[in-house]
Amino acid sequence: MTKSFKRQLYAIRPMLSGQQICWSVELVRQGSCNRKVFTAFRYGSTEAALSAAIQWRDEMVKTVMPVSRADYSCIERSNNT
Repeated sequence: MTKSFKRQLYAIRPMLSGQQICWSVELVRQGSCNRKVFTAFRYGSTEAALSAAIQWRDEMVKTVMPVSRADYSCIERSNNT
């Protein structure tokens, strides 16, 4: 598996739904989980479902920003207090 292919599938996992493969996208941003499942039954094929999953993931990455580095470093944890 090449690095570009791994990057393309960031936050996307294959799942088995009955006899068909579906794709699950899960992004956690600022404590909230954004998850959606793309089935081959709904999109017509596994390739079309994967394409829709990538498109949805890209939209979510652009609109829901991750925690900034400064905010992340201010979170109290057992190893930094």
